[in-house]
Amino acid sequence: MRSFHSSALLLPVLLLWAVCTVSDVQADVRTVKLCGREFIRAVVYTCGGSRWRRFISPQDME
Repeated sequence: MRSFHSSALLLPVLLLWAVCTVSDVQADVRTVKLCGREFIRAVVYTCGGSRWRRFISPQDME
């Protein structure tokens, strides 16, 4: 019986903690609305970045 009471008390506390954590994470996200030229520039910047370029080996050059 004692185990049930501690579980019943723990569940609302954990749910409250989860809701507070999610709201903090959502508050930190900053979105930017991109339209027209700004959108195209963002796509080119993202897709043209060095991390997307493939590595060329000497065998590919032949």
